[in-house]
Amino acid sequence: MDNLEARLQAYLQKKMPENKALSISDFNRVPYGGSKETYLFHLQWLEARGKKSGNYALRYEAPDNILEVGVGKEANVFQNLTPTDIPVPAFFWAESDAEVLGRPFMVVEQVSGDVTSFGKLVGGDDAGLRTARAEAAVSLISKVHSLNWEEQDFSFLGLPRSRTSFAEDQLKLWKSLYDQSKLEPAPIIADAFEWLKRNIPETTKLTLVHGDLKTDNFMYNDGAVRALLDWEMAEIGDPLSDLAWFCMKPWEVDGLSGGMIKQDDLIAGWQQKTGFDVDKDAYLFWQVFSCFKLLAIHSRMSHSLVTGANTAIMRVVGSYLNPSIYKEICKLLNY
Repeated sequence: MDNLEARLQAYLQKKMPENKALSISDFNRVPYGGSKETYLFHLQWLEARGKKSGNYALRYEAPDNILEVGVGKEANVFQNLTPTDIPVPAFFWAESDAEVLGRPFMVVEQVSGDVTSFGKLVGGDDAGLRTARAEAAVSLISKVHSLNWEEQDFSFLGLPRSRTSFAEDQLKLWKSLYDQSKLEPAPIIADAFEWLKRNIPETTKLTLVHGDLKTDNFMYNDGAVRALLDWEMAEIGDPLSDLAWFCMKPWEVDGLSGGMIKQDDLIAGWQQKTGFDVDKDAYLFWQVFSCFKLLAIHSRMSHSLVTGANTAIMRVVGSYLNPSIYKEICKLLNY
């Protein structure tokens, strides 16, 4: 048993003091997750009614914390979504004290299902399965944006102060994160930022926003979504920001957004299910913003790599996409 596994086992025993002979097995890191490391493990223990066991996941903050988001935010989102029909892993514990395991973390249910990695068609060669999963994704995205977030008390995410403040605050946040980590001047990014500042849209419909809707955050069982993962960038804001992020060109495979559905079909399905409109100018803003945000994330990844803060392979992969993002900004802004 390595040190991390042993310390986690000791932590869980303290959280479950009434249970005896608690032990971890099959403790393994899985190769996905950019801002947090994910470890899967089996837990067994003895209680008054006999032996019990379950499968869990450790979401362990990466050493560079590129998003500068604590585990508490995502933990609160999971807890608030549990009583809804939006599928998320069951939440058990969150720990912000870095002394416990070396970095903040949370423990959630280990959900079984299929996740399609970046750059691949959802469902592989099975077009029927792809269609079913695309329909399930559109339905789930629509449920997220139609959720009564006030009733579920998502006010802890913070509420926009005005019709334009969500876009303004998001732009300010990601510009700050980019400026902290840029390695060299990038005229395209600078120009895109100036365009964004001049074209701030009004948010006409406030909804729960996932913040990172992309294919590898959807876990499926056949044609149904088993879980929607990675809620650490959730906000109360403009749902068009989610649609534009999901439909970014760098995520496309064979002309399909997220490797599963044409952009126009996703938007049409979303409009039908939510009853919301899509303002073309606002959507263009969020398309350009999505490119800017992704470049900021990649900049932070690259900075972590060259400074030695985190040398994981995920910190290398991001820069592979940058040329396609620059090209997309040029296309969107009619360069």
